[in-house]
Amino acid sequence: MQFQLTRYEYVKTIEFKTGPLQNVDAIRYFKEEDITGTFTKKEFRYSWDDSMWTNWNTLTQQNLTAIVFRDQPTFYLHVKYTRKGIGTGNILRWYLFYDSSVTPPIPTPTDASIDAWTLRGEGPEYYLDRANHTGAYVDLNVSNVVDGSTIGVYSHRVDTSLGTEFFFKRLDGGSGITVTESSSGIITLVSDASGGSSYENPDPVDETVGGISNGDSFFVGGKTFAETMEAIFYPRSYPVLTAPSSTFTENVAYLQTIGDSISIQFTSTLNRGSINPQYSASSPYRSGDGNAVTYAGPGLNTTIPSYPINPNIQSISHTVTQGVQSWTNYWSYDAGVQPYDSKGDIYNSPLSAGNTSTDSVSLEGVYPLFATTASIDTLTEQPLVSMITGNNIQMTLVAEPPFGTDRQKFDIPNAWLASRPLVSVQFYSEFESAWKFEGGTEATSLSYWTTSSTTHVINGIVDYTRYSYNPEVKQGAVLYRLNFS
Repeated sequence: MQFQLTRYEYVKTIEFKTGPLQNVDAIRYFKEEDITGTFTKKEFRYSWDDSMWTNWNTLTQQNLTAIVFRDQPTFYLHVKYTRKGIGTGNILRWYLFYDSSVTPPIPTPTDASIDAWTLRGEGPEYYLDRANHTGAYVDLNVSNVVDGSTIGVYSHRVDTSLGTEFFFKRLDGGSGITVTESSSGIITLVSDASGGSSYENPDPVDETVGGISNGDSFFVGGKTFAETMEAIFYPRSYPVLTAPSSTFTENVAYLQTIGDSISIQFTSTLNRGSINPQYSASSPYRSGDGNAVTYAGPGLNTTIPSYPINPNIQSISHTVTQGVQSWTNYWSYDAGVQPYDSKGDIYNSPLSAGNTSTDSVSLEGVYPLFATTASIDTLTEQPLVSMITGNNIQMTLVAEPPFGTDRQKFDIPNAWLASRPLVSVQFYSEFESAWKFEGGTEATSLSYWTTSSTTHVINGIVDYTRYSYNPEVKQGAVLYRLNFS
Protein backbone atom coordinates (compact mmCIF):
# COMPACT_ATOMS: atom_id res chain seq x y z
CA MET A 1 0.00 0.00 0.00
CA GLN A 2 1.03 3.61 -0.54
CA PHE A 3 0.47 6.47 1.89
CA GLN A 4 1.49 10.16 1.41
CA LEU A 5 2.55 11.75 4.69
CA THR A 6 1.37 15.23 5.67
CA ARG A 7 4.09 17.86 5.15
CA TYR A 8 5.09 20.54 7.73
CA GLU A 9 7.74 23.15 6.86
CA TYR A 10 9.85 25.08 9.37
CA VAL A 11 12.92 27.32 8.99
CA LYS A 12 15.48 24.56 9.58
CA THR A 13 13.39 21.41 9.15
CA ILE A 14 10.80 19.86 6.86
CA GLU A 15 8.74 17.19 8.62
CA PHE A 16 6.21 14.54 7.52
CA LYS A 17 3.70 12.80 9.77
CA THR A 18 1.08 10.07 9.42
CA GLY A 19 -2.20 9.66 11.15
CA PRO A 20 -2.84 6.24 12.66
CA LEU A 21 -2.06 3.54 10.07
CA GLN A 22 -4.04 0.39 10.80
CA ASN A 23 -2.73 -3.19 10.89
CA VAL A 24 0.67 -2.56 9.24
CA ASP A 25 2.45 -5.86 8.70
CA ALA A 26 5.76 -4.60 7.27
CA ILE A 27 7.29 -1.55 5.58
CA ARG A 28 8.52 -2.16 2.08
CA TYR A 29 10.25 1.16 1.22
CA PHE A 30 9.81 4.94 1.13
CA LYS A 31 9.94 7.40 -1.75
CA GLU A 32 11.03 11.09 -1.90
CA GLU A 33 9.68 13.49 -4.54
CA ASP A 34 10.90 16.91 -5.67
CA ILE A 35 13.91 17.01 -3.36
CA THR A 36 16.46 19.77 -4.00
CA GLY A 37 19.52 21.18 -2.24
CA THR A 38 21.19 19.46 0.69
CA PHE A 39 20.17 18.35 4.16
CA THR A 40 22.43 17.88 7.17
CA LYS A 41 20.34 15.05 8.64
CA LYS A 42 17.47 12.74 7.70
CA GLU A 43 15.75 11.03 10.68
CA PHE A 44 12.63 9.16 11.69
CA ARG A 45 10.87 7.99 14.82
CA TYR A 46 7.69 5.96 15.36
CA SER A 47 5.01 5.22 17.94
CA TRP A 48 2.27 2.64 18.51
CA ASP A 49 -0.05 5.02 20.36
CA ASP A 50 1.02 8.62 19.39
CA SER A 51 2.18 9.09 22.99
CA MET A 52 5.35 7.10 23.56
CA TRP A 53 7.88 7.60 20.74
CA THR A 54 11.17 5.95 19.94
CA ASN A 55 14.44 7.85 19.76
CA TRP A 56 15.37 9.50 16.47
CA ASN A 57 17.02 7.12 13.98
CA THR A 58 18.92 7.80 10.77
CA LEU A 59 16.53 7.59 7.83
CA THR A 60 17.61 4.83 5.44
CA GLN A 61 15.66 2.20 3.56
CA GLN A 62 17.35 -0.50 5.65
CA ASN A 63 16.61 1.16 9.02
CA LEU A 64 12.98 1.90 8.17
CA THR A 65 12.17 -1.54 6.77
CA ALA A 66 13.76 -3.17 9.85
CA ILE A 67 10.85 -2.10 12.12
CA VAL A 68 9.13 -5.21 13.63
CA PHE A 69 5.37 -4.68 14.12
CA ARG A 70 4.34 -7.79 16.15
CA ASP A 71 0.58 -7.34 15.42
CA GLN A 72 0.42 -3.76 16.70
CA PRO A 73 -3.00 -2.37 15.70
CA THR A 74 -1.87 1.20 15.02
CA PHE A 75 1.33 2.79 13.73
CA TYR A 76 2.45 6.45 13.68
CA LEU A 77 5.51 7.65 11.72
CA HIS A 78 7.34 11.02 12.05
CA VAL A 79 10.07 11.90 9.46
CA LYS A 80 12.37 14.93 9.79
CA TYR A 81 14.76 16.51 7.23
CA THR A 82 17.18 19.03 8.79
CA ARG A 83 18.79 21.82 6.73
CA LYS A 84 21.08 24.79 7.44
CA GLY A 85 18.50 27.36 6.38
CA ILE A 86 15.24 27.81 4.56
CA GLY A 87 16.92 28.15 1.17
CA THR A 88 19.46 25.34 1.39
CA GLY A 89 17.20 22.31 0.87
CA ASN A 90 13.62 21.37 0.08
CA ILE A 91 11.40 18.31 -0.38
CA LEU A 92 7.74 18.48 -1.40
CA ARG A 93 6.33 14.96 -0.98
CA TRP A 94 7.15 11.79 0.96
CA TYR A 95 5.47 8.40 0.42
CA LEU A 96 5.45 5.27 2.54
CA PHE A 97 4.91 1.85 0.92
CA TYR A 98 3.90 -0.95 3.27
CA ASP A 99 2.00 -4.20 3.54
CA SER A 100 -1.34 -4.27 5.41
CA SER A 101 -4.52 -6.31 5.54
CA VAL A 102 -6.59 -3.09 5.92
CA THR A 103 -6.95 -0.38 3.27
CA PRO A 104 -6.20 3.09 4.79
CA PRO A 105 -8.78 5.87 4.43
CA ILE A 106 -8.13 8.36 1.65
CA PRO A 107 -7.43 11.78 3.28
CA THR A 108 -9.92 14.47 2.32
CA PRO A 109 -8.08 17.47 0.76
CA THR A 110 -8.34 20.70 2.68
CA ASP A 111 -10.00 23.50 0.65
CA ALA A 112 -7.99 26.68 1.33
CA SER A 113 -10.40 28.91 -0.64
CA ILE A 114 -12.89 31.22 1.05
CA ASP A 115 -16.52 31.29 -0.08
CA ALA A 116 -17.22 35.02 -0.52
CA TRP A 117 -21.02 34.34 -0.43
CA THR A 118 -20.78 33.49 3.26
CA LEU A 119 -19.39 36.96 4.18
CA ARG A 120 -22.18 39.29 5.35
CA GLY A 121 -24.54 37.63 2.92
CA GLU A 122 -23.20 39.73 0.04
CA GLY A 123 -22.36 38.54 -3.42
CA PRO A 124 -18.88 38.76 -5.01
CA GLU A 125 -19.76 41.99 -6.85
CA TYR A 126 -20.12 43.71 -3.48
CA TYR A 127 -16.52 43.03 -2.51
CA LEU A 128 -15.15 43.97 -5.94
CA ASP A 129 -16.61 47.47 -5.55
CA ARG A 130 -13.84 49.69 -4.03
CA ALA A 131 -16.48 51.94 -2.46
CA ASN A 132 -17.28 49.06 -0.10
CA HIS A 133 -13.63 48.52 0.97
CA THR A 134 -12.75 49.31 4.59
CA GLY A 135 -9.17 47.99 4.57
CA ALA A 136 -5.94 49.56 3.37
CA TYR A 137 -6.01 51.61 0.15
CA VAL A 138 -3.86 50.56 -2.80
CA ASP A 139 -2.67 52.61 -5.79
CA LEU A 140 -3.19 55.77 -3.70
CA ASN A 141 -2.00 59.04 -5.30
CA VAL A 142 -1.27 61.81 -2.79
CA SER A 143 -1.91 65.18 -4.41
CA ASN A 144 -2.18 67.63 -1.53
CA VAL A 145 1.48 67.78 -0.40
CA VAL A 146 1.96 71.15 -2.05
CA ASP A 147 5.67 71.81 -1.34
CA GLY A 148 6.92 68.96 -3.53
CA SER A 149 8.49 67.00 -0.68
CA THR A 150 9.22 63.36 -1.50
CA ILE A 151 9.91 62.21 2.07
CA GLY A 152 7.46 62.63 4.96
CA VAL A 153 5.33 60.98 7.61
CA TYR A 154 1.57 60.54 8.04
CA SER A 155 -0.20 63.41 9.81
CA HIS A 156 -3.96 62.78 9.69
CA ARG A 157 -6.91 61.89 7.45
CA VAL A 158 -10.26 63.51 6.64
CA ASP A 159 -13.14 61.22 5.65
CA THR A 160 -16.08 62.69 3.71
CA SER A 161 -18.89 61.33 1.60
CA LEU A 162 -16.73 62.01 -1.41
CA GLY A 163 -13.80 59.95 -0.16
CA THR A 164 -10.79 60.16 2.15
CA GLU A 165 -8.01 62.76 2.21
CA PHE A 166 -4.63 61.84 3.79
CA PHE A 167 -2.29 64.54 5.09
CA PHE A 168 1.47 64.18 5.60
CA LYS A 169 4.22 66.21 7.24
CA ARG A 170 7.50 66.78 5.49
CA LEU A 171 10.82 65.53 6.95
CA ASP A 172 13.79 67.81 6.31
CA GLY A 173 17.35 67.62 7.60
CA GLY A 174 18.85 70.31 9.77
CA SER A 175 22.53 71.22 10.11
CA GLY A 176 24.57 68.10 9.48
CA ILE A 177 21.49 65.85 9.16
CA THR A 178 20.47 64.11 5.93
CA VAL A 179 17.09 62.42 5.39
CA THR A 180 17.12 59.33 3.17
CA GLU A 181 14.56 56.73 2.16
CA SER A 182 15.32 53.14 1.17
CA SER A 183 13.59 51.21 -1.61
CA SER A 184 11.55 49.43 1.07
CA GLY A 185 10.19 52.74 2.39
CA ILE A 186 12.36 53.03 5.52
CA ILE A 187 13.19 56.67 6.35
CA THR A 188 16.64 57.19 7.91
CA LEU A 189 18.14 60.27 9.56
CA VAL A 190 21.90 60.36 8.97
CA SER A 191 24.36 62.62 10.75
CA ASP A 192 26.86 63.99 8.26
CA ALA A 193 30.34 63.42 9.72
CA SER A 194 31.67 66.52 7.97
CA GLY A 195 28.80 68.75 9.01
CA GLY A 196 27.15 69.84 12.21
CA SER A 197 27.86 72.84 14.35
CA SER A 198 31.44 74.02 14.57
CA TYR A 199 33.39 74.89 17.73
CA GLU A 200 36.14 77.51 17.45
CA ASN A 201 38.73 78.51 20.06
CA PRO A 202 42.00 80.37 19.38
CA ASP A 203 43.68 79.08 22.55
CA PRO A 204 45.91 75.97 22.55
CA VAL A 205 44.39 72.93 24.25
CA ASP A 206 45.45 72.38 27.87
CA GLU A 207 45.50 68.57 27.99
CA THR A 208 46.49 65.80 25.64
CA VAL A 209 43.36 63.89 24.65
CA GLY A 210 43.81 61.01 22.20
CA GLY A 211 45.38 62.39 19.05
CA ILE A 212 45.06 66.04 20.17
CA SER A 213 48.26 66.99 21.97
CA ASN A 214 48.72 69.52 24.75
CA GLY A 215 49.58 72.88 23.21
CA ASP A 216 47.99 72.20 19.82
CA SER A 217 45.93 75.07 18.36
CA PHE A 218 43.44 72.47 17.24
CA PHE A 219 40.25 74.56 17.40
CA VAL A 220 41.63 77.60 15.55
CA GLY A 221 39.37 78.08 12.54
CA GLY A 222 36.70 75.81 14.05
CA LYS A 223 36.16 72.05 14.24
CA THR A 224 32.91 70.06 14.02
CA PHE A 225 32.01 67.40 16.57
CA ALA A 226 32.77 64.70 14.02
CA GLU A 227 36.19 66.19 13.25
CA THR A 228 36.99 66.38 16.94
CA MET A 229 35.95 62.76 17.58
CA GLU A 230 38.01 61.56 14.65
CA ALA A 231 41.08 63.48 15.85
CA ILE A 232 40.74 62.04 19.37
CA PHE A 233 40.11 58.40 18.51
CA TYR A 234 41.71 58.16 15.07
CA PRO A 235 44.75 60.45 15.11
CA ARG A 236 46.80 60.87 11.95
CA SER A 237 49.55 58.29 11.81
CA TYR A 238 52.52 57.99 9.50
CA PRO A 239 54.17 54.89 8.06
CA VAL A 240 57.74 53.91 8.88
CA LEU A 241 59.82 53.95 5.70
CA THR A 242 62.63 51.38 5.59
CA ALA A 243 65.15 51.72 2.76
CA PRO A 244 65.97 48.76 0.52
CA SER A 245 69.06 46.69 1.31
CA SER A 246 70.82 43.55 0.17
CA THR A 247 72.74 40.63 1.63
CA PHE A 248 75.67 38.79 0.08
CA THR A 249 76.93 35.40 1.30
CA GLU A 250 79.13 32.53 0.15
CA ASN A 251 79.31 28.86 1.14
CA VAL A 252 82.99 28.28 1.99
CA ALA A 253 85.02 28.79 5.17
CA TYR A 254 87.02 31.99 5.54
CA LEU A 255 90.40 30.24 5.88
CA GLN A 256 91.49 28.17 2.87
CA THR A 257 94.74 26.41 1.98
CA ILE A 258 96.82 28.20 -0.65
CA GLY A 259 96.73 26.42 -4.00
CA ASP A 260 93.45 24.54 -3.35
CA SER A 261 90.86 24.63 -6.15
CA ILE A 262 87.46 25.26 -4.54
CA SER A 263 83.88 25.74 -5.76
CA ILE A 264 82.20 28.85 -4.36
CA GLN A 265 78.47 29.56 -4.51
CA PHE A 266 77.50 33.20 -3.98
CA THR A 267 73.94 34.16 -2.92
CA SER A 268 72.74 37.75 -3.28
CA THR A 269 69.33 38.75 -1.90
CA LEU A 270 67.47 42.03 -2.37
CA ASN A 271 65.28 43.31 0.46
CA ARG A 272 63.02 45.96 -1.10
CA GLY A 273 62.47 47.72 2.22
CA SER A 274 59.01 48.51 3.48
CA ILE A 275 56.19 51.01 3.95
CA ASN A 276 54.73 49.99 7.32
CA PRO A 277 51.83 50.29 7.78
CA GLN A 278 51.02 50.27 4.07
CA TYR A 279 47.82 52.32 4.52
CA SER A 280 46.64 53.26 1.00
CA ALA A 281 49.98 52.90 -0.79
CA SER A 282 49.77 50.61 -3.82
CA SER A 283 52.65 48.46 -2.51
CA PRO A 284 54.06 47.59 0.93
CA TYR A 285 57.63 47.88 -0.45
CA ARG A 286 59.75 51.04 -0.38
CA SER A 287 61.47 50.29 -3.71
CA GLY A 288 60.35 48.78 -6.96
CA ASP A 289 61.60 45.46 -8.28
CA GLY A 290 65.30 44.73 -8.54
CA ASN A 291 66.24 45.31 -12.17
CA ALA A 292 69.91 44.17 -12.09
CA VAL A 293 72.54 42.67 -9.77
CA THR A 294 76.29 43.37 -10.07
CA TYR A 295 79.21 41.20 -8.91
CA ALA A 296 82.95 41.99 -8.84
CA GLY A 297 85.91 39.87 -7.78
CA PRO A 298 88.27 37.13 -8.98
CA GLY A 299 86.47 35.04 -11.61
CA LEU A 300 83.19 36.93 -11.18
CA ASN A 301 82.99 40.37 -12.77
CA THR A 302 79.50 40.63 -14.24
CA THR A 303 76.12 42.37 -14.13
CA ILE A 304 72.99 40.23 -14.42
CA PRO A 305 70.37 42.49 -16.13
CA SER A 306 66.66 42.26 -16.94
CA TYR A 307 65.12 41.74 -13.52
CA PRO A 308 67.09 38.69 -12.29
CA ILE A 309 65.62 36.11 -9.95
CA ASN A 310 65.77 37.18 -6.30
CA PRO A 311 67.69 35.65 -4.51
CA ASN A 312 70.33 35.45 -7.23
CA ILE A 313 72.89 32.63 -7.12
CA GLN A 314 76.26 32.52 -8.95
CA SER A 315 78.88 29.76 -8.78
CA ILE A 316 82.59 29.82 -9.72
CA SER A 317 85.67 27.60 -9.48
CA HIS A 318 88.53 29.43 -7.73
CA THR A 319 92.18 28.64 -7.00
CA VAL A 320 93.15 30.02 -3.59
CA THR A 321 96.07 32.47 -3.48
CA GLN A 322 97.95 33.88 -0.49
CA GLY A 323 96.17 36.61 1.46
CA VAL A 324 92.64 37.94 1.24
CA GLN A 325 90.49 37.44 -1.86
CA SER A 326 87.28 39.50 -1.91
CA TRP A 327 84.08 39.75 -3.95
CA THR A 328 81.56 42.61 -3.89
CA ASN A 329 77.91 42.86 -4.83
CA TYR A 330 75.00 45.32 -5.05
CA TRP A 331 71.47 45.47 -6.50
CA SER A 332 69.88 48.09 -8.75
CA TYR A 333 66.16 48.69 -8.24
CA ASP A 334 63.23 50.57 -9.80
CA ALA A 335 61.54 53.58 -8.22
CA GLY A 336 59.05 52.88 -5.43
CA VAL A 337 55.43 53.97 -4.91
CA GLN A 338 54.00 57.03 -3.17
CA PRO A 339 53.49 56.50 0.61
CA TYR A 340 50.36 57.85 2.33
CA ASP A 341 49.44 58.55 5.96
CA SER A 342 46.51 57.02 7.84
CA LYS A 343 44.15 59.74 6.52
CA GLY A 344 44.99 58.96 2.91
CA ASP A 345 47.14 62.09 2.42
CA ILE A 346 50.52 62.06 0.66
CA TYR A 347 53.44 61.38 3.01
CA ASN A 348 57.08 61.89 2.03
CA SER A 349 57.77 60.95 -1.59
CA PRO A 350 58.38 57.85 -3.71
CA LEU A 351 61.89 56.40 -3.47
CA SER A 352 63.87 57.13 -6.64
CA ALA A 353 65.46 54.33 -8.62
CA GLY A 354 68.93 53.52 -7.30
CA ASN A 355 71.35 50.96 -5.90
CA THR A 356 71.77 49.23 -2.55
CA SER A 357 74.99 49.65 -0.59
CA THR A 358 77.86 47.44 -1.72
CA ASP A 359 78.29 44.22 0.26
CA SER A 360 81.39 42.05 0.27
CA VAL A 361 82.55 38.57 1.18
CA SER A 362 86.12 37.30 1.37
CA LEU A 363 88.43 34.42 2.21
CA GLU A 364 92.08 34.21 3.19
CA GLY A 365 94.60 31.84 1.66
CA VAL A 366 97.09 30.49 4.25
CA TYR A 367 99.66 27.75 4.80
CA PRO A 368 99.17 25.53 7.88
CA LEU A 369 101.47 25.25 10.87
CA PHE A 370 103.03 21.85 11.77
CA ALA A 371 104.01 20.62 15.24
CA THR A 372 104.76 17.51 17.31
CA THR A 373 101.30 17.50 18.88
CA ALA A 374 100.53 13.82 18.19
CA SER A 375 103.96 12.12 18.11
CA ILE A 376 107.49 13.31 18.99
CA ASP A 377 108.87 12.00 15.70
CA THR A 378 106.08 13.37 13.44
CA LEU A 379 105.06 16.98 12.74
CA THR A 380 101.24 17.04 12.48
CA GLU A 381 99.39 19.62 10.38
CA GLN A 382 97.54 22.09 12.65
CA PRO A 383 94.16 23.80 12.12
CA LEU A 384 94.36 26.76 9.75
CA VAL A 385 95.14 30.14 11.31
CA SER A 386 95.13 33.57 9.70
CA MET A 387 98.63 34.54 8.56
CA ILE A 388 97.54 38.19 8.75
CA THR A 389 95.93 38.43 12.18
CA GLY A 390 96.61 35.09 13.90
CA ASN A 391 98.39 35.45 17.26
CA ASN A 392 98.79 33.84 20.68
CA ILE A 393 98.47 30.47 18.94
CA GLN A 394 98.36 27.60 21.43
CA MET A 395 99.56 24.03 20.89
CA THR A 396 100.44 21.21 23.29
CA LEU A 397 103.67 19.43 22.27
CA VAL A 398 104.05 15.82 23.39
CA ALA A 399 106.70 14.79 25.93
CA GLU A 400 110.29 14.27 24.81
CA PRO A 401 111.71 10.76 25.35
CA PRO A 402 114.47 10.57 28.01
CA PHE A 403 116.76 8.84 25.55
CA GLY A 404 117.24 9.64 21.87
CA THR A 405 117.53 12.79 19.80
CA ASP A 406 113.85 13.63 19.11
CA ARG A 407 112.86 17.02 20.49
CA GLN A 408 109.69 19.11 20.63
CA LYS A 409 109.40 21.26 17.48
CA PHE A 410 107.04 23.27 15.25
CA ASP A 411 107.24 24.55 11.66
CA ILE A 412 106.12 28.01 10.47
CA PRO A 413 105.79 28.89 6.73
CA ASN A 414 108.38 31.41 5.56
CA ALA A 415 105.60 33.35 3.76
CA TRP A 416 104.13 34.04 7.21
CA LEU A 417 107.44 34.96 8.88
CA ALA A 418 108.33 37.34 6.06
CA SER A 419 105.62 39.78 7.12
CA ARG A 420 105.04 38.79 10.76
CA PRO A 421 108.11 37.34 12.52
CA LEU A 422 107.84 35.16 15.62
CA VAL A 423 108.73 37.40 18.61
CA SER A 424 108.37 35.02 21.57
CA VAL A 425 107.34 31.57 22.79
CA GLN A 426 105.53 31.23 26.13
CA PHE A 427 104.82 28.11 28.17
CA TYR A 428 101.95 27.64 30.61
CA SER A 429 103.05 27.07 34.20
CA GLU A 430 100.62 24.71 35.90
CA PHE A 431 102.24 25.53 39.24
CA GLU A 432 101.71 29.29 38.88
CA SER A 433 98.63 29.09 36.60
CA ALA A 434 100.24 31.70 34.34
CA TRP A 435 101.99 32.10 31.00
CA LYS A 436 105.78 32.43 31.41
CA PHE A 437 108.83 33.21 29.25
CA GLU A 438 111.78 30.85 29.48
CA GLY A 439 114.72 33.00 30.50
CA GLY A 440 112.27 35.62 31.79
CA THR A 441 111.84 37.80 28.65
CA GLU A 442 110.42 37.63 25.14
CA ALA A 443 113.86 37.79 23.56
CA THR A 444 115.40 35.08 25.75
CA SER A 445 112.42 32.78 25.12
CA LEU A 446 113.47 32.39 21.47
CA SER A 447 116.97 31.31 22.47
CA TYR A 448 115.54 28.04 23.78
CA TRP A 449 114.60 27.10 20.21
CA THR A 450 116.99 26.28 17.38
CA THR A 451 115.88 27.23 13.85
CA SER A 452 116.49 25.32 10.63
CA SER A 453 115.11 25.25 7.10
CA THR A 454 112.62 22.63 5.94
CA THR A 455 109.83 22.16 3.40
CA HIS A 456 106.31 20.73 3.18
CA VAL A 457 104.39 19.65 0.10
CA ILE A 458 101.21 21.77 -0.07
CA ASN A 459 100.02 21.98 -3.66
CA GLY A 460 103.73 22.14 -4.41
CA ILE A 461 106.89 22.51 -2.31
CA VAL A 462 106.60 25.25 0.33
CA ASP A 463 109.52 26.63 2.41
CA TYR A 464 109.18 26.49 6.21
CA THR A 465 111.35 27.36 9.25
CA ARG A 466 111.57 24.70 11.95
CA TYR A 467 111.89 25.59 15.67
CA SER A 468 113.38 22.77 17.80
CA TYR A 469 113.61 22.85 21.62
CA ASN A 470 117.34 22.86 22.52
CA PRO A 471 117.98 22.68 26.33
CA GLU A 472 119.79 19.50 27.40
CA VAL A 473 117.12 18.59 29.93
CA LYS A 474 114.26 16.72 28.31
CA GLN A 475 110.78 17.78 29.32
CA GLY A 476 107.28 16.41 29.42
CA ALA A 477 104.25 17.57 27.47
CA VAL A 478 103.97 21.37 27.52
CA LEU A 479 101.33 23.86 26.41
CA TYR A 480 103.03 26.57 24.34
CA ARG A 481 101.80 29.90 22.96
CA LEU A 482 103.37 31.47 19.82
CA ASN A 483 103.40 35.25 19.66
CA PHE A 484 103.91 37.17 16.39
CA SER A 485 104.56 40.82 15.63
